[in-house]
Amino acid sequence: MPTIRLAAILGLSLTAPLFAAEKTASAEGLTFTYDDAVYPEVKTEVKKKLTSKENGTDIPSDVAPKHPIFWLWDKKDLEAKAAAKDDSAFAHSQIAIFPLSDTSEPKFAKAYPDVSSGATKLSAFLKKSPKDIPWISQKVSPEKRKTIIVPDIAFFEAAPAFQAKLQYLDNDQFHGVFYLTEYTQDDTFYPTNDGGVMYSFAGLSKDGRFSILAQFVVTHPSLPANFDAAPDAAKSGKIPEAELKKVVGALAAQADDSFGPKLGDLRSIVESLKLPAKAAK
Repeated sequence: MPTIRLAAILGLSLTAPLFAAEKTASAEGLTFTYDDAVYPEVKTEVKKKLTSKENGTDIPSDVAPKHPIFWLWDKKDLEAKAAAKDDSAFAHSQIAIFPLSDTSEPKFAKAYPDVSSGATKLSAFLKKSPKDIPWISQKVSPEKRKTIIVPDIAFFEAAPAFQAKLQYLDNDQFHGVFYLTEYTQDDTFYPTNDGGVMYSFAGLSKDGRFSILAQFVVTHPSLPANFDAAPDAAKSGKIPEAELKKVVGALAAQADDSFGPKLGDLRSIVESLKLPAKAAK
C-alpha cells in the first residue's frame, strides 16, 4: 500500500508546532491539531446513538452509535453564520469518529447497518489499494456507484460524482485513503467553489475499534466561483460527460498546495488524530 507518514506529528513537540497558529480539539478521548488561522472556530458535538429501529424511516440519516463529531468553521462559514445571525448555520467541514461496537447493542450490524457495512467494505478496499478510481458515468445508479468507488462509511443521500487524487495513509493507529470528491443527486454536475468540492478521508483504526470520516471543503482558482458562473451547458444539464471528465481530470492534476486550504495541511490534521485509549479491563 502506498503510504504517507508524518513522523514528526506522531511525536509532536512544543518546540516544533504543526501549524503557526496551532490549537488542539478534543472530545470523547480523541484529539487532533489544527490551524486556527484556517479554521477560526471548531465546535464539538457528541451525537447520541440512533439505531435503525429507533430511526423508524427508510432514510437512515444519523443512524450510528454514540460518537463525537467536530465541525470546522472556516472564515466563509463564520461570515455566513454572522449574516444569518444563527448559531446553527452549517459548518461544511467535519471530522467524525464512529465506534464499531456498542455494548448496549449485541447485534451491531443490525442496529447500525451503514456504519457496519461501510467499515467492512472499506477494509476490503484498503487491502486492494487501487491507484485510481475510474470515471463513472453519472447515469450509473448510486447503489452500483458504491461498489466501484471508495466506500461510504456513513449514510449519504447523494452519490459521489467522482473520486480522484487518491493518497493513502498508514500510521501506528489507523490507515485509510484521502481523495477529492463531490456529491450530487443529479445526472450532471459541475465542480465550483461554492462548497461542493471536498477533500475527504475514510479510514479504520488498526485495532478494529473505530472508523474515521473527515470531509474538508476546498476551493481552487481554476474553478468557477459558483454554479451561476459555470458554463451554460452545465446549468442546462446538457454538458457532455466527456467535458465533465476533462474538468475533473484537470482539477485532479493541480498541485496540492494550489488548493485552499492546502491539501497537505488537511492531511496533517488527519495524521495528528490520536484515538481514545482502550479501556482498562
